[in-house]
Amino acid sequence: MDNDNMNDTQQPKNSRTKEIVYKITGWNYLKETDKCARPVNWLKFYIYIMMPFGIIYGAFNTILKWGYTEITFEIIKIITIIFEIFVYIYLRRLTKTGYYLNIIYLIVTAVFTSVMYIQAMFVMSGTYYSSFFGIAILLILWEVVYFVLNLVYFKKRRELFIKDGKKQV
Repeated sequence: MDNDNMNDTQQPKNSRTKEIVYKITGWNYLKETDKCARPVNWLKFYIYIMMPFGIIYGAFNTILKWGYTEITFEIIKIITIIFEIFVYIYLRRLTKTGYYLNIIYLIVTAVFTSVMYIQAMFVMSGTYYSSFFGIAILLILWEVVYFVLNLVYFKKRRELFIKDGKKQV
């Protein structure tokens, strides 16, 4: 039986729960994720939990550490947070712009974080070379793996963002 032709008492519980979540959050674009043939749990976590908390944490951390690092580094962090807000807004709406901004964001984040680890590795190389060098290399590898996995994931869910009539398998 089609869900659209059912009255309120016949609606499946799962569907009513989703409708309540959509109404409470005001994010009707969540309905679009239900149309995807692939699972979108990471996408929902990434957009609705990880990105907002990342923005809040980044802003809070920047405010707390203001003045303890170089002003250039602080300005780069502020620009990154502003860019992340734009990515979040467009990605949450499941737009083509959001898709491409997210790819750019993943690249910028991986490069920026890896450069920070490399810089820290050279700063710490005099005193903690043997222990910190391995940790820095591991963290850089993690950034590369995280980037590649997200790139593959978002490429497979491209049809949610780019609605050009072509279905990607």
